[in-house]
Amino acid sequence: MKAEHLRLGWCLVAPTPADDLAPSATQGLWSVAADLNGVQPGSEEWDQWYLDLNAARQACAASPVPGTVVVELAVDARDAARLLHEAPHANGWRLDLLREQIPSPSTSGILGHEPVGGQDYLLEHSWHCFSYPDELTAPPHTVTVNERGLLASHAVSERVVTHCQADRRLHGELWVGLRLCLV
Repeated sequence: MKAEHLRLGWCLVAPTPADDLAPSATQGLWSVAADLNGVQPGSEEWDQWYLDLNAARQACAASPVPGTVVVELAVDARDAARLLHEAPHANGWRLDLLREQIPSPSTSGILGHEPVGGQDYLLEHSWHCFSYPDELTAPPHTVTVNERGLLASHAVSERVVTHCQADRRLHGELWVGLRLCLV
């Protein structure tokens, strides 16, 4: 049986004030998007995920930002195939672990799912960067976010990704739903 989710890497995240982006995120907004995650990038690139867990842990220990944690980033196997096909040589897109098809063993500690995307960098935007939470959490839509501003399931994340990719404002951007698991 094929793995349901494949490992992309690890990222540093710190809850940031949700403010207007996600008022229901009572524990702060947990986002891996570079402009929202509250942690200084681990490299000069916007895609600051790590391919080595120990390097991520060391960076987390050295982070001056209170509440910084390491999360594993995983993508659904179908999304992984799409990423590898559509963005094989994209600048800064570190897909090494994805190419190796390493299953994500995390089944507990799932914080939620976050639709992310971009043209130049995968973690360039979160769905929170635009008005999608306002649009999709209002009737007639049935999207809800948890206390961290994340989506509850991959299925819901897929619906949001489909909505984002259909948006003409984001022409040319590639979107995917990431599963975030506490390490």
